[in-house]
Amino acid sequence: MVEEYGLNKLMFPEEKHLKPEERDKNTPTIPVFMSHEFQREDKKLNKGKRAMILIHASGSSKVGVWSRESCVKENLAMGTMMPYIDAARKEGVAVLVMNPNPKKEVDSGIPIEHN
Repeated sequence: MVEEYGLNKLMFPEEKHLKPEERDKNTPTIPVFMSHEFQREDKKLNKGKRAMILIHASGSSKVGVWSRESCVKENLAMGTMMPYIDAARKEGVAVLVMNPNPKKEVDSGIPIEHN
């Protein structure tokens, strides 16, 4: 997603948004992917613009994948978010791809509890 669609990978929560006591506890982070429009300093540039937020279902699918089964049984266009991201970027629509169900924190391997 980073190379093909020009999305930026950011780890959330960002340290600057954590309370001091949370910074000391190795708070787990998860990756999200977003187009540059979400990171503009001047938010007025986004006025009247469209955005698409993609969130896959719970389960074991990786970020950007709707269904592993659909990828295998059908094709990547059916099983992934790629066609939606491609269409949005061609139309100038900002894109945010969420990752709601990682099992472990990416860098440290800290388990993430899902309530």
